[in-house]
Amino acid sequence: MRGGPTFRARHPIFTSKLKSPKIRNVLSPSKVSIKSHYVLHSWVVAVASLTPDLQASSADFIFLEYEIPRLRNFSSQYSSLKVAKDIIEKIEEESPAKSGYIMRKIFLYMTMTFDGCISGPNGELDWFDPSKADKEMHDDIIGIVTSADSWMMGYPTGPGLIAYWKNVENEGRADKWEMEIATAVNKLRAIIISNKPEKSANGAELIVAKNDKELVDAVMKIKQSNGGDIYVPGGVRTAQNFSRLGLIDEYIIMVHPVAIGEGKHLFTNEKRLELMNVKPYKSGVVQMRYRPRS
Repeated sequence: MRGGPTFRARHPIFTSKLKSPKIRNVLSPSKVSIKSHYVLHSWVVAVASLTPDLQASSADFIFLEYEIPRLRNFSSQYSSLKVAKDIIEKIEEESPAKSGYIMRKIFLYMTMTFDGCISGPNGELDWFDPSKADKEMHDDIIGIVTSADSWMMGYPTGPGLIAYWKNVENEGRADKWEMEIATAVNKLRAIIISNKPEKSANGAELIVAKNDKELVDAVMKIKQSNGGDIYVPGGVRTAQNFSRLGLIDEYIIMVHPVAIGEGKHLFTNEKRLELMNVKPYKSGVVQMRYRPRS
């Protein structure tokens, strides 16, 4: 777009589309004049989604549903964007959600210290108190796990966790609290992500993603497949990568009443979030639910 407005993709999912020569031809400087690179980004994605030969995916529509209020606002301010009203109507009409299609949601469920650590400096979890006496929290944890039909973790943590929960259920010697969690987890379809081929994933589906782009592509393909919500229980590296790449639709964090001073944090870059719900428990743990701010 030499000589025209510039834009910068803010999400890796759309990078390839925003750099597409086809889109540059559709969105020429002579057709539209926009003062905000953010609005230009929305406009480009809108054009991409409504142009069949660009092979728009359902992810574009889901993204654009969040952009509709902003597009509508700018379409009323800039005469060059009046046509955005037609785009908005088209998006609302052809959205996969309107035809009964709902993209699978990925939610991250993790425990966290009061000072924001998800583990100690070397991955320690000795601060974690499962608070087995807190029945209400235990029931909520079971509800969180059973709300999904799949769970996804990285290698080698994932296969180790699969083996652990299978062993708990098969031996049958754990207390009722742990047995119920094992039963719930073992019913889920397991998906393991690794950056290289592995010999064994303990019966789970193995997905090889060598870099960020391959990871985003693989996860989006899973989200667009048939099925229910996808539960991500960590570990640290997987949680950090999914959050950094914008792959988490909902954060469910159990904040425990303990501070450890130093440790590993979930977020490695700035993340704007919207609070959905807060629920305290008698054990002192607080469940906090957030989603990315649109």
